[in-house]
Amino acid sequence: MAKAKNRTDGTIEKLANIADSLQQLHQGKIMVVFEMDSDQYKNACEKMKVQDASRFTIDISGTDFIFLLTEDE
Repeated sequence: MAKAKNRTDGTIEKLANIADSLQQLHQGKIMVVFEMDSDQYKNACEKMKVQDASRFTIDISGTDFIFLLTEDE
């Protein structure tokens, strides 16, 4: 996880804290969805060092954080 910390300016640690808190509320599969406009999504892709696709998922201790690009209306 040290590698991820250097790449994401603390974002992974923040998501891990959220995952820990959610797991205290509910035992089982947890999914958190972030729906973002193109600027927010591009920023998230850059922080997480992922290819610019329409969605990506990060699994932290059994909690899925799903990042989705909102389609323009």
